[in-house]
Amino acid sequence: MSDGKAFLDTNVFIYMYDASQPDRKEVSLSLLDTNDCITSTQAINEISNVLLRKLKKPFSEVMQVLEDIYLVCEVKLVQKATFLYAIGLMERYGFSYYDCLMLASAMK
Repeated sequence: MSDGKAFLDTNVFIYMYDASQPDRKEVSLSLLDTNDCITSTQAINEISNVLLRKLKKPFSEVMQVLEDIYLVCEVKLVQKATFLYAIGLMERYGFSYYDCLMLASAMK
């Protein structure tokens, strides 16, 4: 069942695989169950880095996480237009570059 579309940021995925945050894990999984989910290649890169470096997950597990994400989410590529739009958002609103890049991915 789909309530709508949801653009998922890196943290939503991290909560799904971080045993120290059970409440957030439940909310994150609920988002996947009730929405058509979208994310970006930027989030994929950030997820991989956090799982490998911070959470010390084995490479095989991280590869499976990425496979799972691609099964349940549309993954938008970060392309030239996205980068340029992100710079415009940064200039206009003053958010960090990486936050603007994620916003631009969600809006494009």
